[in-house]
Amino acid sequence: MSMIARWFAVEGSTRSLALIRIGLVLLLWDRFAGEFALFTCHDLASAAFSLLFFASTTAMLVGLATPIAAPLTAGVCLWILYGMGVYGGVEPYQHHHIALFAFLATWLAFSPCGRSLSVDRWLALRRGTAAFETGQLWALRLISLQVFAAYAWATYEKLTPAFLGGARMQEILVAQYGNSDPIGVPAFPTLCMVMACSATAIEATLAVGLWFRRSRP
Repeated sequence: MSMIARWFAVEGSTRSLALIRIGLVLLLWDRFAGEFALFTCHDLASAAFSLLFFASTTAMLVGLATPIAAPLTAGVCLWILYGMGVYGGVEPYQHHHIALFAFLATWLAFSPCGRSLSVDRWLALRRGTAAFETGQLWALRLISLQVFAAYAWATYEKLTPAFLGGARMQEILVAQYGNSDPIGVPAFPTLCMVMACSATAIEATLAVGLWFRRSRP
């Protein structure tokens, strides 16, 4: 077996996948619940999508019928990204964080994420048919690669004189808090440079450090 095959063939606890499952749904609700709420729908198609969104994500949150709920949630996320965003022309749905949601939901759909911290497991325990809270973690490996790629590319995009010199950070802070007026903070340009370099260093550290057990804390 090749090194790559061995890396993806690891088995272990499914609790980390369950925590990611729960966290993803909370993020999806934070981002989309207001936009897809049933009272905002003006036609049958949007109402049907709203019901599908909340039904699939609610079932995924509590781990009910997870082998069905997880693929449905992945399909909803992929539709938001590609159907509404890329092909539908809705610009906010084309952003990279929407893609991260969609890909994460897709990896979870191929994982035993309902084997822990779920209604499915509670029902299986009552029936006496519950399996051990272990399973193949190749989907978790893909999630790890996705996290690495997000931090690595974020670091790469910041390695410019404009960002590391603090100019880009000044622009962001003025746009968010200064209302186009200068921010009256002593040594503001120097502070922005320190913040920019610190953010870049943190993301570079996370991109590499998350792979090693000793550096994770």
